Amino acid sequence: TGYGEVRPTPITVDGKIIGMRVVLRDTTERKLSEEKLRQSEEEFRLIAENVADMIEVLDLDRKRLYNSPSYKDVLGEPASLRGTDVLQDIVPDDREKVKAMIQDTVTTGVVQRAEYRLLSHDGRIHQVESQASVIRDAQDNASRIVVVSRDVTEKKLLQEQLLRSQRLESLGTLAGGI
Repeated sequence: TGYGEVRPTPITVDGKIIGMRVVLRDTTERKLSEEKLRQSEEEFRLIAENVADMIEVLDLDRKRLYNSPSYKDVLGEPASLRGTDVLQDIVPDDREKVKAMIQDTVTTGVVQRAEYRLLSHDGRIHQVESQASVIRDAQDNASRIVVVSRDVTEKKLLQEQLLRSQRLESLGTLAGGI
């Protein structure tokens, strides 16, 4: 079974319809392509809306085209981020590092990683690990950038607490041996 499109056209003589010309066109391939695209978009949406990681899609000028719902806790409503420069929410001292990561990703096509600080909508600073990849067009040119980020603030705090307690334990052992 396939899909088709029917286009009837009246045949007229002296303003009177004397018959119909019918053009049939097989649209099966187009319909199947549309369905595959719809399924792919639905899969992306489900993945993006159900992961804790923050996912954003940028144009080549670093403007946000899409932000996953997980951005809400850090930067506010994702829809309000559309069209903004991704660097605007990064702590100023870390902006060049992120800018270089994105540029290297676009230039080389190789996945790049960076760790930096993000300033949230409520003024808190979040430690973030990000990975950038490119999406290529049909001519194999970079057309968009996908950045997947993870808030590692809690992890960093726990690491610092562990190091502090290990140092205190070492001092206690050293003092006990004296």
